[in-house]
Amino acid sequence: MKQILLVDDDLHFRETLALELGDLGWQVTEAGSFDEAAFRLHQQDFTHALIDLRLKSDTGLDVLRMVCGKLPACRCVMLTGYGSIPMAIEAVKLGASEFLTKPVAIEHLHAVLNGVPSPLKVLPAQGETLEEHQRAYIDFMLLQNEGNISKAAEALGLHRQSLQRMLRKRLT
Repeated sequence: MKQILLVDDDLHFRETLALELGDLGWQVTEAGSFDEAAFRLHQQDFTHALIDLRLKSDTGLDVLRMVCGKLPACRCVMLTGYGSIPMAIEAVKLGASEFLTKPVAIEHLHAVLNGVPSPLKVLPAQGETLEEHQRAYIDFMLLQNEGNISKAAEALGLHRQSLQRMLRKRLT
């Protein structure tokens, strides 16, 4: 049986997806954060991982890094409602085999998990606001600068304190 680690902070979405994958024959283990995913990885090995890009206080890219580091043969798929080409490129560099944007049909997701390649479709989601696009770009710049706020602010042409205020505003 194929074992999948499902990492998403949206409890309702995660539980619904887990049930649907279970109906398709997957053994699903759920996690809602980086720490929960690390705990689950310590308990067992997985053949697949489905990871949301945006977790409340964590990033799915850190989860992806951890999974690929521990289980290099694990097929990892990133899933997000905030798709962008820079984030997709970063995810693939870190080891993701696919990067899908929500909403995604369960049949399509099942096919991708089974190795059927998906066409590249990571342009901003329809109806994406300027704020959401800005968020994705800031996240990308933080990744490029290894989380260093001063360097990311400089690359963005912002004062460090301005970037810190923007990041704090996102948490509230």
